[in-house]
Amino acid sequence: CCASCKGLAICCEPRLASRSVSRRRVPMGLVPTFLSQPLAAIARDSEGQLIGGVSGRSIYRQLLIEVVWVAKEHRGSGLGSRLMALCEQEAIKRGCLAAQLDTLSFQAPAFYAKQGFEVVGSVSGIPGSPDRYFMCKRFNG
Repeated sequence: CCASCKGLAICCEPRLASRSVSRRRVPMGLVPTFLSQPLAAIARDSEGQLIGGVSGRSIYRQLLIEVVWVAKEHRGSGLGSRLMALCEQEAIKRGCLAAQLDTLSFQAPAFYAKQGFEVVGSVSGIPGSPDRYFMCKRFNG
């Protein structure tokens, strides 16, 4: 379904969601499969080209966001915010109470703060390394 989707959509193909642009792997043998499900929201243009996405998983009543990406020419258009909101809505449907992610100082901490995320931890002061922020957003409800 995802290849033919236009606009914004929750990725309904777990194979595609889990391999999208994921950079971390959960040792799934340790987690019952009913507790952990891939979750991705993608955006395609009118020609079907991928222009943005959010990829992660719902696990232990939390949304773990692994990757957020928007094509350079679409940044600042609100697309990233809409993708994040779509993932949040799906996570809430799955019973999630919060979302968490990490980001580097040169990436998008201000963007995530605008989405309601708060810094809950950081690693800084390592020569030659950007600061790393761990962020969390608790869902109302």
